[in-house]
Amino acid sequence: MDDLYTLIRDKTKTQEGSHRVAAEIVAGMIRGSKHWTLDMLDELWKKLTPFLNEVCTNLSVETVSHWGSCFKYGMEDEDPRRMYRPIEFLRSLMNNQTMGNTFLETSQWSLIQRLDNFEWRIPAIWCAINQYAKEFLDHPYKAIREHIASVLGTSLSFDIRLSNGQSTRHPNVDQFIDSIRERLNQAIKIYEKKPLANISGQNVEIDSESRRALCEIDSIVANDDFIRKSSVICRMCLAVTYFDPSFIEELIEQLEQ
Repeated sequence: MDDLYTLIRDKTKTQEGSHRVAAEIVAGMIRGSKHWTLDMLDELWKKLTPFLNEVCTNLSVETVSHWGSCFKYGMEDEDPRRMYRPIEFLRSLMNNQTMGNTFLETSQWSLIQRLDNFEWRIPAIWCAINQYAKEFLDHPYKAIREHIASVLGTSLSFDIRLSNGQSTRHPNVDQFIDSIRERLNQAIKIYEKKPLANISGQNVEIDSESRRALCEIDSIVANDDFIRKSSVICRMCLAVTYFDPSFIEELIEQLEQ
């Protein structure tokens, strides 16, 4: 493991290559350990878990794709019963979100998306992910909301009714739509009731409840062109409220010349 730590802590120009080598080694370890005994697996993941935690908290633009490939090829076409440790590790990334770091959060959600390798074969995991992720549709950052929506879409894609009339154990689409409809109605009421920005003298206060409502509306109805454009205009108007009055006056004078 010392050699792997050396690779991921490389800060030179060869950083990307070092991470790629480490990712390929770990993928081989994950895939090759499928027939190991439980004691051997426990020993392996006792060492791999802190290593992967360090990797996932230090992802970069250059390295995130390599670690995505690591989990993809390490678990591809495998029996989820033999892959429950990497599955559980990826599921645990939901609880390790780095607030304030948009790139790390989106990267970790993209790693969670790699669980789609197992499709319908991990219903309990998809239910847990769905239950957790849907509470973050009002996340303040659009890039993160889009990744969460993608994961939610995957979790709901396996809700089918079998030929005998019984439904699967996956997240239920109808229940999800009902809950989203209720949240959307509440968000619209909040947004219509409260102003997004309160301007008092030189101070601009953003109402947090209205902001969350706007984010939730934006997440749920992002596929509607008209509403998407309206949302963009609203955000532009909000941005203008941050301008200093003297700056705006000077800008107007320049435009009038």
